[in-house]
This record gives sequence, C-alpha cells and structure tokens, in this order.
Amino acid sequence: MDKVRGPRAALTQPPASVLTHAHTPTTVCRAQLKAAKDMFNPEMMKKYSEVGIKVQQLQEELQQTEIECSTGEGAIVIKVSGTQVPVSVTVSDEVCKAGPEKAGADLTAALKQAHAKSGAYAQQKMAGLYDEMGLAGMGGPPPQ
Repeated sequence: MDKVRGPRAALTQPPASVLTHAHTPTTVCRAQLKAAKDMFNPEMMKKYSEVGIKVQQLQEELQQTEIECSTGEGAIVIKVSGTQVPVSVTVSDEVCKAGPEKAGADLTAALKQAHAKSGAYAQQKMAGLYDEMGLAGMGGPPPQ
C-alpha cells in the first residue's frame, strides 16, 4: 500500500483505534442510551406534558399577582407583577422635596427591592410547583 502524506493523509487512512477495536457500544454509550430511553418513555412524556401545563398556569397566575414594596414609611410604593413587570410607582411629596438626587437614589433602591421580592416570589412558587410534581430541586436556586 502506498503511503499518503500531507493533510489528506488523515482522510484516507482510518485511525488505528478503528482497526483494532470492535464496533460495540461502550458502557458510557449504553448508560446514555438507557437515560434517553428513560427520559422519553410514555410515563415521563405524560409527566413533561403535565409540568408544561402547570408551568403555563403558574405563569398566568404570576402575571395577575401584584407584589408591593414600600420604603421610608410609605414614601415610595412600588407594585410589580409576579413576572416582574412594573404595575405602579407612587412617590410622596416628601421624597420629591428631598431633591432629584435623593429621590432618584430612593426610587432606585425601591425598584431593586421590588424586583428582588418579585423574583424570589416567582422562584418560590416555581419550586413549590416542581415539588408538587415530584421533581424537587428543579425550580429553586442552585444548592450552595
């Protein structure tokens, strides 16, 4: 057999591993195949469908939920939906009289607080849903 040189050599000569090993699935491949079969069995497909429906219902519920945060004895009141969409902002006269820099800083702090509270609420609801469905650990924050 002639020797092939240059970049095309790899294309024309099979690697030694192909020539010396039989073409049988390895243990890793078998494990991956079993995991794939388990993931797509009819029972799991039904569970995935149920989870999808419940998640959609939860999203609709979160869109209708209002979460309120207030700072400084009600000086600023922020309402956001459970999906973190701003609903309303109420600012007292005292905050406005404090000047634009102070008002901006207070408003920013209140918005951040409302955003965090809404996100935590949604995450808690999602974790509860996954818990209810027997999929604990999928809806919450990663373990620390």
